[in-house]
Amino acid sequence: MSMEGTILFAVVGRTQYGFDIYSVDVPASFDSLRGETVPLTENLLTDGVSVNFNGSFARSEDGREKLLYVSERTGSPQLYINSEKRTPEMGPLHGFPIGEDLGDDGPSGLFFDKPSMHKDKVFFVSTQRGLDRPRECNTAVYSSCLTMGRTIRLTPKGVADFSPSLSPSGKWITVASYEGRGWQGDIHDLHTSIFVFNAEDGSQRRLVAKNGGWPTWADDDTIYFHRKSEDGWWSVYKVSNWAEAGDVVEAQRVTPPCVHAFTPACPTTPAQNWIAVATRRLDSKWRHIEIFDMASGEFIPVTEKLHPERHHYNPFVAAGSRRLGYHRCRDLGAVQDGEDGALFSLRIPRLEAMECPVKSLSLVRMEGFFPSVSPCGRFIAYNRSLAAPLTFSLNIMRRDGSKSWLITEENFFSSVWDPQREGIIYGSMGAIFAPPSASVQLAALHVPMDALTDDVDRVDCKLKVLTRPNTGNNAFPALSPDGKWLVFRSGRAGGEGKNLYIMSAEHGEDAEVRRLTCGEWTDTMPCWSPDGQWIAFSSNMHGVDEGSFGLYMVHPDGTSLHRIQPRSHGVTSSDQNGVHEVVHGRINHVKFSQDGRSIVFTSDLAGISAEPISLPNQFQPYGEIFVSRVDGSELVRLTHNAYEDGTPAWAAVSIKLPPQPQAEGPPLFASSGSEPLTGAFMEPQFLSQVSEEMKFACCVPRQ
Repeated sequence: MSMEGTILFAVVGRTQYGFDIYSVDVPASFDSLRGETVPLTENLLTDGVSVNFNGSFARSEDGREKLLYVSERTGSPQLYINSEKRTPEMGPLHGFPIGEDLGDDGPSGLFFDKPSMHKDKVFFVSTQRGLDRPRECNTAVYSSCLTMGRTIRLTPKGVADFSPSLSPSGKWITVASYEGRGWQGDIHDLHTSIFVFNAEDGSQRRLVAKNGGWPTWADDDTIYFHRKSEDGWWSVYKVSNWAEAGDVVEAQRVTPPCVHAFTPACPTTPAQNWIAVATRRLDSKWRHIEIFDMASGEFIPVTEKLHPERHHYNPFVAAGSRRLGYHRCRDLGAVQDGEDGALFSLRIPRLEAMECPVKSLSLVRMEGFFPSVSPCGRFIAYNRSLAAPLTFSLNIMRRDGSKSWLITEENFFSSVWDPQREGIIYGSMGAIFAPPSASVQLAALHVPMDALTDDVDRVDCKLKVLTRPNTGNNAFPALSPDGKWLVFRSGRAGGEGKNLYIMSAEHGEDAEVRRLTCGEWTDTMPCWSPDGQWIAFSSNMHGVDEGSFGLYMVHPDGTSLHRIQPRSHGVTSSDQNGVHEVVHGRINHVKFSQDGRSIVFTSDLAGISAEPISLPNQFQPYGEIFVSRVDGSELVRLTHNAYEDGTPAWAAVSIKLPPQPQAEGPPLFASSGSEPLTGAFMEPQFLSQVSEEMKFACCVPRQ
């Protein structure tokens, strides 16, 4: 597939994570942890570059302890190994060919997660290269031999596995799996089941427990995992002697209601009668690591006394010791450069180059959302979140991210540049998510481009509102190639529908407004093709459910309306009569390439790639960026991660960015082309919702 230019996209929260991996040594007696003072020393294990997370401890054959973890310092989640220093000793581990002989069933090379190690083998989960069927998860467990450079797939073809854990002996792997069910759009409780298989070749695979995730071993006979209980609380469960059971093992609930406990980790030393868990409590908005003492049935805080107002994620325990690891946002504020003592602030890049499966394309992740590239290719308009909830600003940056200007602090979103008149930006003013009758207006900003200079940070501009009051929710404008016409989505007709309309870009509603689509459904996010012949948009007119959006195209005069069904090369999504099978899901934010032959969009066509509860909040964790031809053929997944990627833009220019630092040092703190790291991200909202049933469970004594 030959495509050119740059695709920019946004991601929910990820740019502010700032994750590093830390550890503490758990004392032999928990009594010391119950006091006001905490006898714990936190050790930083990674180097502060990019984000580092989901660690595990292992021992090499010479007895040295190693840290395996995931880092995104190359732009995508890759596996790294540290030994005695914070900087990586080895990685990314796909530096040698892995799984080339596996074809489309092999790892993509763009997403690695949840690593573990036994002798010279590394076990991990990865997205596979090919997309077997649309709207199915395609994560699988693999093993790679570091000495031989050979990778094998352990997950059966057509099955999605998550969150692998290696048994203490190295003989078995347990996973959360969709085997026998498949993904059905789950984004909170995945309803996966716990499976076990042989770590050597994936054989002897069997179901151990239904309804569970994030399994971990205490010993080769005992598995702990989390589950959303019938009373609504996330709790840890245990199955024992699974190998001796002839059928599914009945799980025993370990942690009580009234506190969410999840992502468990176990010490594998005999006679250790505790587990480490992440918790969310009714009286706190912070995720913390706690120890659950099974002898007393008591939770013992660990990280709350170290960093009470910081989220901590995904504990792991070193084999044969009491070393407890986890990841959190690194310490914020001023950092001293060791060379000259100067103080720097931790910062994150405005733009970050990603590895792209289509080598002729540049792929760039941005700190912000709704990017739009100017006709000259030199500037990017985009939104940035402000401190108050659901508020954001409009900014402009140079295309290399080296300088940014504030344009307005109004909620001005989904901006688009006028292709003919310099400095004119159209957009929507109001709430992004609002009902059809809400007041959201279309407006044009006149930005004096000669005022975008290095010595200023804010530029004043003139605003012209194009839609009239009381015309409902008007949003997502798109310009015709000649700059004369705006197509936009509006709820002005009343009822529950939102449809597409066309009006003059210069005169707005002072001239004619023409209705393009009509129906009690939602047509939204239109985009005009470069030749002016087509308007592409998202719609749920097919009537499956309110959240199911397909991709449609129509001529500007309303004729030739048809649906586009994206499909991979070699995948014929059709029934026995050769008719294309319609895949229902979400396809949004479509944009055309400069030559009009291809489109980019965000979609759930690849399901999800990790358990959402193990991450900060992702509203739609299935969102990934895809490209295809305009007829839906030659579908390619561009992004491979566990985040919500969205609002892409396709620029004609190829944006080349300087490489990000790969090791710790002063370049981390450079202010050019960056924004401050604030650690401002949210926890999953479903963990804050407390039902009456959950409250009742707290009042009933456990039997």
